[in-house]
Amino acid sequence: MDAWFCQEDVRKAEENLVFVTKKRNIKIEHLKKREDITRLIFSSRRNEYGFLSVRYCKNYGQTSRFLFIPQKKFGTSIQRNRIRRRLNEICRTNLDKIKCGYDIGIYVKRDAIELPYTQLCENVLNLLKNNGLLEIGV
Repeated sequence: MDAWFCQEDVRKAEENLVFVTKKRNIKIEHLKKREDITRLIFSSRRNEYGFLSVRYCKNYGQTSRFLFIPQKKFGTSIQRNRIRRRLNEICRTNLDKIKCGYDIGIYVKRDAIELPYTQLCENVLNLLKNNGLLEIGV
């Protein structure tokens, strides 16, 4: 009997492990082409919340694409890349809550580097929610 419970526990642990690894491999799409970026900058809606600003427009695709832009006077390249990685992780973990079919550009102001991760996450989600980019019921 004990061996059966042990094998059952191992099976459940393996199922959970497979689920975690599948969730970890989710990647978000980034805007890379010049014409997509210029379309986002010049023909989009804009809104601000705290140290963040967002521009967004429809892309008529299956997924949403992201662009993270820290200010040039943000600091060193290390700080700019760090905030990009943090925003990338926030959008990746909340990708199931974000509406599909949008190009989203998030501009970051200089004071955002001092925010802890949880507060930055709240600011990003509130910014997207205020602009109707989050699914209803989230």
